[in-house]
Amino acid sequence: MRCSWWFVSVSVCVGLLSACSNVAKDKSPTLKNLENATVKIDRDLPVENSMNKAKENYESLLGTIKDETLRKQAMRRLADLEMKAGEDLPAVDTQAQTKAEAVEAVPDYKKAMALYQSLLRSYPNSPDNDRILYQLAKAYEATGDIQKSLDTLTQLVKTYPNSRYMDEVQFRRGELFFSRRLYDDAEQAYAAALKFGKKTVFFERAIFKHGWALYKQEKYAEALKSFFALLDIKIANKRLAGAIADADFLNRGDKELLSDTFRVISLSLSSLSGVDTLAKQFTTGEPPNYEFLIYKNLAEFYLQQERYTDAAAAYSAFGKQRPEHPQELFMHVKAIEIYKQRGYPTLVLPAKKELVRRYQAFIEYWATNTHHGFREYLMRGSDAEAEQIDTIIAATTEELGRYYHAQAQKSKRATDYEEAAKWYRTFLRNFLQHPKAAEINFLAAEVLYEDHRFAEAIREYEKTAYNYSRHKRGAEAGYAALLAYEEYKKTLDGEDKDFWARLAIQSAQRFSKLYPKDPRAPAVLMKVVEEMFDTKQYKEALGFARHILDTAPANDLATRRKALLIIAHSDFEEGNFAQAEKDYVEALQVTPQGDPARNALSERLAASIYKQGEKSRDAGDLVGSTAHFLRVAKVVAASTIRVTAEYDAAANLIKLKDWAKAIQVLEAFQRDFPSHKLAKDIPDKLALAYLESGNGVKAAEQLERIAGTKGDPNLSRDALMQAAELYEKGNDPDKAIAAYKRFLDQSASGFDQSIEVRQKIASLYEKQKQTTSQHLWLKQILEAVQKTPNPSDRLKYLAANAAIVLAEPAYEAFHQVQLIEPLKANIAKKRQALDVALKSFNQAAEFRIAEVATAATYRVAQMYSEFSRALLDSERPKGMSAEALEQYELVLEEQAYPLEEKSIEFYEANVKRVNSGIYDEWIKKSFGALATMLPARYGKVERPDAVADGLQ
Repeated sequence: MRCSWWFVSVSVCVGLLSACSNVAKDKSPTLKNLENATVKIDRDLPVENSMNKAKENYESLLGTIKDETLRKQAMRRLADLEMKAGEDLPAVDTQAQTKAEAVEAVPDYKKAMALYQSLLRSYPNSPDNDRILYQLAKAYEATGDIQKSLDTLTQLVKTYPNSRYMDEVQFRRGELFFSRRLYDDAEQAYAAALKFGKKTVFFERAIFKHGWALYKQEKYAEALKSFFALLDIKIANKRLAGAIADADFLNRGDKELLSDTFRVISLSLSSLSGVDTLAKQFTTGEPPNYEFLIYKNLAEFYLQQERYTDAAAAYSAFGKQRPEHPQELFMHVKAIEIYKQRGYPTLVLPAKKELVRRYQAFIEYWATNTHHGFREYLMRGSDAEAEQIDTIIAATTEELGRYYHAQAQKSKRATDYEEAAKWYRTFLRNFLQHPKAAEINFLAAEVLYEDHRFAEAIREYEKTAYNYSRHKRGAEAGYAALLAYEEYKKTLDGEDKDFWARLAIQSAQRFSKLYPKDPRAPAVLMKVVEEMFDTKQYKEALGFARHILDTAPANDLATRRKALLIIAHSDFEEGNFAQAEKDYVEALQVTPQGDPARNALSERLAASIYKQGEKSRDAGDLVGSTAHFLRVAKVVAASTIRVTAEYDAAANLIKLKDWAKAIQVLEAFQRDFPSHKLAKDIPDKLALAYLESGNGVKAAEQLERIAGTKGDPNLSRDALMQAAELYEKGNDPDKAIAAYKRFLDQSASGFDQSIEVRQKIASLYEKQKQTTSQHLWLKQILEAVQKTPNPSDRLKYLAANAAIVLAEPAYEAFHQVQLIEPLKANIAKKRQALDVALKSFNQAAEFRIAEVATAATYRVAQMYSEFSRALLDSERPKGMSAEALEQYELVLEEQAYPLEEKSIEFYEANVKRVNSGIYDEWIKKSFGALATMLPARYGKVERPDAVADGLQ
């Protein structure tokens, strides 16, 4: 990696460092190819001297060396050292570094230049002269000789067009040309740097400076292309949504670059035709997300220049291009503020009308384009922005309505009344839930009444009186509606007059009931009294029925019973379910036993209780709702709605997480209604309740029940899997194993999943210390994965771990063989056991799973070491002479030594894995073993990576 002395992108360097931090996969040799491997160890690595000492050595070397190749290398290295002096010095320690040493650290550019020039003269055809020219240009730049630096870079471009420094060289040439105001040359140099694309660290900066070079040549339209290209790189991502405005996702340097880019874009647009030029920039394809920022920055640029109408026009122009974008509304508001603040009153009113018109178009667009697309949907802005827009538009619309209303009251012109009504209606259409909606509705009715449009006024007065929650204008609007009816009836005759008369009575009826304490109510109530009971309107029916109860004789049971039924049914239909329950109880009390109507009344009683439960549930009162649902069975046990009520009660209890009560209700439901269609859902709910209450085993039993009844095989398998896991968590391994086996019996499960389940079964047998069964299932895993072409990393991991566990018995068999008499037979037996174990461990290592490979390697090394020691410690034949015994032991040592060497070889193969970023207990144990076997080399090792480096 090289870094320029002129410019280094911090983000690129961070990326390179990140890339360098990646750890390669373990590519260590397998046990098979390690058996004959040799290791070369460099024991005496040279130590780098100080920089000054190095320069002295190179200067001394130049005086004596004859070999041209070495001389060339020495000259180049000496020149590089002269350039490098002082660049890598640590912070000065005043007690450890003298002033003379600090002076010696200053680069000697002249000496470096002389050396580089000498190299170029002496070796004009050297293939690496591009680097010499690169360094020479750097030296000229450092000494202030800009022209020579530029000439040298130009020479490099001409002579070595394929130099690896070309991107940086072209960028620097552009910088030097730019600084000397040679903008045409700078443009070409930057363009040459840009040909390297994003792979050069100068790419973004080159785009920026390329645009500036074009701007300086007054090529404004071409400059815009470069600056827009830079914006495309930095912020053209619609998923940024509102975050693009403050650019907090960028670092400080990128924010400054972005600010400079927007400013020069504004300068370029201002030098062209301003917003007219900008409107033509993004006419094809999808517009960029930063488009509104260009308009915004252009407007702010005009404001700084006190070009106020141009600034307002720039703010407003964006909406003409993108009427669906929320920012266009904010920007148009800014245009209105400029008109207001800078004294353009004649422009304010049309601008406000335009604002509301744009808002109307905006909401109509999004009403049909909500699902237009995720990125486009983000253009709608945040909830806070939407609320802010609504506040501004509501205030503006109200202001327009009140303005024209006042004008109409002065002028009495129909056009002014119509304009006022239009803006009031626009407010209500867009902001019906606004706190001022009722007041604006009243004003709309007033405008229509004043304009003698009585039918329309009636509709608006009644909406104001009855369509909003209680407000101060309610009673006034209701009474004004009655006055409007009277005025309108004066203009009618015949059937039309009768029709509107009936409507007036209904309106009076509504007024008297909603505003009974209003001082005008008595007069209105007279019309309500005239209404007949047979209108069959529930509210009116209730009133008349209650009046009947108050006046009917106590012994007229039939009449009173009929009134009670009307009251009960009306209360029920009006949603007064608690009162309806009382009404039905009272109605049943006056209904004789054996009367066929009793069954229907009982069902209605149960329904009124059930509806109270529903109402409480809808209001969020699940506790009260549950009480009502369970009350159905207590009050009307034989009701057909009881089953649904208890089912809903259980659902409420589950939402409340009252698991104990939910279990009680669900168990009762399962017991009492086993054949009901809702019973099929009970095991699911019981499983959840048991699970949440901590009774995993009970939950598992329900899940097994689900698995046995569900028609969907996928659901059955899922239920079995969950049941098995719950048995496992509930410390019931036998049931867990049985469930897992049942899962496997359903052959449609995927191969990978079947291997995972076998691993779970093996683990459970391991916990139960049933080694034979554990090994049986591990063997299935190993054999299945071995037969699978291109198994996944997870499968290889499971197979490797299975193999290492299955290899341990082979190791134990090897370990158990003692080298006693008959020695030759036991040595052969131990050798055979070693071969079997080696094959098993090698099989585990072949999966190339790091922690398994290190364990297998350690075991192999351990077995070779153990074999070596066993030979040396083996039982000696009896009756041997001293001389024969000595010869015998020499033979044993000759046989034991290669085994020990082989052991060391495998231990060292393990520790070398440190270089691949692997360090676990087996590598640690390998270090420990090496420290014992080779104490001089490993006995004092503090850093395992240092030893591994030495093994390279």
